[in-house]
Amino acid sequence: MAENIYNASISFAGSDYKIKGEKVKFENGTLSFNVYVEGTEVSISLKMENDAKMAGKAVYYEGEIPITLTKEQQQK
Repeated sequence: MAENIYNASISFAGSDYKIKGEKVKFENGTLSFNVYVEGTEVSISLKMENDAKMAGKAVYYEGEIPITLTKEQQQK
């Protein structure tokens, strides 16, 4: 049986630069991955709230930050 392979990346508002996620996995309805921002490891975990929204947290050495992702409508 083939194993699913997941990819993730993040970007910040106002920037086209993307940071590739590492150790990406999807288990029990939770998407989790790690990124490095300015040399600091950030662990991200997210759960689907509906078809267009995910919510979770980003954890790094100074604490945790709540995050929300909203699917953007594609421009035609």
